[in-house]
Amino acid sequence: MKSILCERRYLLLAILLLALASRGWLLLTAWRSPAALTPDSPSYLVAAASLSKSGTFRTDGHPEIFRTPGYPLFLVACGLTGSLGYGTAQIVQVLLDVLLVYVTYRLAAQLIGPMAALLAAALQAVSIPARLASVQLLSD
Repeated sequence: MKSILCERRYLLLAILLLALASRGWLLLTAWRSPAALTPDSPSYLVAAASLSKSGTFRTDGHPEIFRTPGYPLFLVACGLTGSLGYGTAQIVQVLLDVLLVYVTYRLAAQLIGPMAALLAAALQAVSIPARLASVQLLSD
C-alpha cells in the first residue's frame, strides 16, 4: 500500500513537472512579445495603466464599463509599470496554471479516485488551450 502511495506521488510530481516544463517553454517563446497578446489584451493593459498611474479605472479617457477591474488589478500588482512589464504577469500565470493542475488532481481524487485524478491532472497538464492561455495576457 505504501509503495502505491509513493508511486502516485512520483506520478503526480512528474505530471506537475511536465506542466511546468511545457508552460515554461511557451513562456520563453512568448516572453513579453506580441505572441502573448490577444485582440483584447490592449484594453486590459490600458485599464491597468490607468489604475497604476491615476488610480482610476478608465479606457481611452472614459470609465471602463465592459469589464471588471480584477485582471487589470492583477496586472498592476504584477508590476506592469516595472522593468519586466507584463512578463511578471506571465510568470505568475504560468505558476498559477501549474497550481491548477494540482488542484485538478486534488478535486478529482476527492470526487472520483486517485487513478482518475492522475489522469485528470495529466490531461490538464497537456491541454493545449490551457498551456497557451497561461502565457497570454487575457483573463480566464
